[in-house]
Amino acid sequence: MKIIAYPFTSIYESTIGKVVIKATATHIHEVYFTEETGIMRYVENDLTKEVKSWLSDYFKGNFIQTSFPIALNGTDFQLQVWEKVMEIPPGNTASYSEIATLLGADNLSRAVGKANGENKLAIIIPCHRVIATTGALTGYRWGLKKKAWLIDFEAQITGKKLSLFI
Repeated sequence: MKIIAYPFTSIYESTIGKVVIKATATHIHEVYFTEETGIMRYVENDLTKEVKSWLSDYFKGNFIQTSFPIALNGTDFQLQVWEKVMEIPPGNTASYSEIATLLGADNLSRAVGKANGENKLAIIIPCHRVIATTGALTGYRWGLKKKAWLIDFEAQITGKKLSLFI
């Protein structure tokens, strides 16, 4: 496993909790919700500020395509899953099974779920948009309440009803 030091860290106070942003000088590496209340050392750079601005737009309902460089560290399969997840538009959902099928791996929906669980870039890789084939909200690294909130928020802004498929 590759160990990376993140010299730049920032916090964004979102509608549904604190979001930690970790970066190097060249890439965003982690964006995640936290419940931590302790003191964390923050040193921002242009990238962390850009992500904070992007998150601010997102939580205002302006779903803008990301333009900042992100570092995706995972297996080939995880990278393929995350690529497909990033194609799911705001206000839409896809099932784990459907993503597996899109990858030509019909029987790997659980592996898709596991890959989703390893996502370290909340909202940027919108794994909250991936649900069970039944429409159930299953698994979200940062809690099902946040997943439900994000899906409902995006549906309200886009005027779309929850749909199972892209």
